[in-house]
Amino acid sequence: LKQACMAYRKQQGFSNYFTLHSPATVERLRMACADEFTYRACPGE
Repeated sequence: LKQACMAYRKQQGFSNYFTLHSPATVERLRMACADEFTYRACPGE
């Protein structure tokens, strides 16, 4: 799952660095992938 998240972030032009705590819940994966909706929920992170 972490590799899939890294591939998505790379495709979107984001940094490869991110934290994914265990357990990898749906919410944690969603926030780690980072897109316009996650930025709206947590601006500046």
